Amino acid sequence: MLTHIHVLATTLFTVLLLIVHPHLARAVETPSTYGKEFYACFPNNDGTAYQKDSNSVLKLYIATYTSPVAQIDIDYTLNGILHTSKHVVYKDSILTFDVPITMEISNSSTNELKSIHIRSDENITVYGLSHKVFSSDAFLCYPVTALDTMYTVLSSRNEIFGNVIGNSGNRYSGFVIIGTEDGTTCKIVPSCPLRYPIAKAHDTVSIAINKGQTRYINASILNRYDVSSSIIMSSKPVAVYSMHERTFLPDTAKTFDFLIEQTPPITRLSTKTVLVPHVSPVKPPLPQPRTYARIAAYFDSTSIFINGKYDTLLHSGNFIQFYVDSALVVTSDKPILVGQYQESSGLGVVQFGDKRNGDPFMAFIPPVDQFMSTYTVISPTLQDFTEHWINITTRKEGIGRVAIDNALIPDSLFKPVYDSSYYYARVNVIAGVHRLQSDTVFGIEMYGYGVWDSYGYIGGMKTERLIEKIMDKSPIEVTSVFLCNSATINLQDKGEFSSGLDSVYITDSENIIADTVDGYKGSKQAHISVRLKDLHKDGSVQFQVIDVAGNTIQSKTDLKGFTVSSTANNPYLINSTYTLPIKIEYSNAGKFTQMVKASLKSNTVISISPEYVNTTLVSSPNSRNTIPIFITSNSIGDFYDTLQIWDECDRMIETPIHAIINPNRYHGELFCNLPIEAESTTGVYVSANTFQTLSISGKLQVYSLQGNNIMTIDVVAPAKHSLNELSSGLYMYTFTSEQYSQKGLILIAH
Repeated sequence: MLTHIHVLATTLFTVLLLIVHPHLARAVETPSTYGKEFYACFPNNDGTAYQKDSNSVLKLYIATYTSPVAQIDIDYTLNGILHTSKHVVYKDSILTFDVPITMEISNSSTNELKSIHIRSDENITVYGLSHKVFSSDAFLCYPVTALDTMYTVLSSRNEIFGNVIGNSGNRYSGFVIIGTEDGTTCKIVPSCPLRYPIAKAHDTVSIAINKGQTRYINASILNRYDVSSSIIMSSKPVAVYSMHERTFLPDTAKTFDFLIEQTPPITRLSTKTVLVPHVSPVKPPLPQPRTYARIAAYFDSTSIFINGKYDTLLHSGNFIQFYVDSALVVTSDKPILVGQYQESSGLGVVQFGDKRNGDPFMAFIPPVDQFMSTYTVISPTLQDFTEHWINITTRKEGIGRVAIDNALIPDSLFKPVYDSSYYYARVNVIAGVHRLQSDTVFGIEMYGYGVWDSYGYIGGMKTERLIEKIMDKSPIEVTSVFLCNSATINLQDKGEFSSGLDSVYITDSENIIADTVDGYKGSKQAHISVRLKDLHKDGSVQFQVIDVAGNTIQSKTDLKGFTVSSTANNPYLINSTYTLPIKIEYSNAGKFTQMVKASLKSNTVISISPEYVNTTLVSSPNSRNTIPIFITSNSIGDFYDTLQIWDECDRMIETPIHAIINPNRYHGELFCNLPIEAESTTGVYVSANTFQTLSISGKLQVYSLQGNNIMTIDVVAPAKHSLNELSSGLYMYTFTSEQYSQKGLILIAH
């Protein structure tokens, strides 16, 4: 049962209401359809431009949001003359501004200066009403801050009277574009052939428009074409008004009406809308006009679901239409424009002189994401409208918490919306200003009826930009720029509809100091700066990045430390001033391949083999390698040097080397296990600076430790040769014959 609420608010009632329901006093949200600058227009209503009937009016209704007073400037150009007026509007009241009827837009062949520019020093909301005899509709204005560059539209089919092309009574399906900046280019992809500018269906046509100019685009009258689902793309933000000069709904109806709504940009729309049927203006047994909906797609491959069940796949430039006989939920996977229409009341047999309330109107229903918590609206006070309704949609928890003019809506009025968490109420109100508020969000549609007439509009909506949250499917891109001991991890949210970064978390780290950049929230890129705590260990950092659309990545970045180490078995005890190579071991304990070079700090007595000098050495992860070291001196004693190993970042390790040269102290195992002063069972002896063979003849060759041949003797056994002509030191020798070979070291001491 529908209830008619009449509210006579008093100060005492208001105080009592806020005591019992204090949450109503906390509704401080600022809706986005409240703003400080608007562009309105009034397209041709009833196909008769500049109709002078006394009942024909164009009105703007302006209300404040929370400010007690707002100063308003309204500008428009008429017959080449700029008209400016100043006004004041107070809280809980509405300013009514009458727009000259000659501001109607009927010329579609060129741009006109037919927009009305509204400015305020405080946040306001603006509604419009175009009313003629038996032909009316209302609309919500969107502030300039909510406008954008991507639109689709809804309308209805051309009306061709008597099936006569060119009949002056024919009514057009169309839309109006208003420029908000000079030098704006609009590309239009019409869903049907256009009258002006001339274009075929689905061909792209461009128009140029400047600030404040209007351009009326309508369908070709060569058939019952419909501009619904046409696409508008602009180089700068524009305002778009969907409209029809006057239409029969359905085609078999006997009465028709004007349609208009300012179109929200697709960037502010979403994927979930609750539709509530209108209260019928006609009582049985007369035929009942029904509520129906249209859905227009901006993007290809848009899936539509009704009450959770898949319904159809729409592509850009397509729309579907269906009846809304009971409250239902429409969902999609991409943003959609949802329009709700009221059918004509002139159904069945209509006789001259019949009077029935109602006729077509159109309202664009906001998605649930854009519901608000406070609305100031008007049910027009024109005497032609005799009944006024508000459809209210809220979640279950909103029941008992929504008030109209400080009176809570009874719980009994709320009914469930199919199998969902939403409920709706349809409330009959009186003409005049109404304020709706709650401590939770809800949506409203305003509408009303008169004899063969109607109006409908939404009371407001948030205009948060949602398209990126919905369309951003691109993964966050992570790249790293590595420097010595540090790295910059770059995070980028790419793609046409990237939503921007929302949060960055360091989830784990090892041997890392990490810093994130402040102020990244909502931006397309950010970075994490990391550096090693200990330069001689590898580091790693794990992090999670979430964008505004909810896309999440978890990633890990490893940082290369200088993980090479070396060891020396000091001291090296050498029984000579000349040695064979000593091998110094170095290893890589990290997980990265290390490219290193080696040198000795002094490089005098102790030296590196020439092939290792200025050569890049490759040390694989978890590998062990050696560097050969030589010791060369003409004296005995203790000798020191430092082995230096460094990488391309000049990170260095140093290993001290200590060698003791003393002929009286040696360890043969240091010299590759070659015997010194060896004795053989075959009768070949090397000792006391002497070479002796008892029975084997052959060739004796003596070499320096550098491999230079310094002595060759042909020996005929038995023989004994003195080696005193050699200087003190250690030498290598070989003795070879046809049947025998021996090699070793000769230590010469004088």
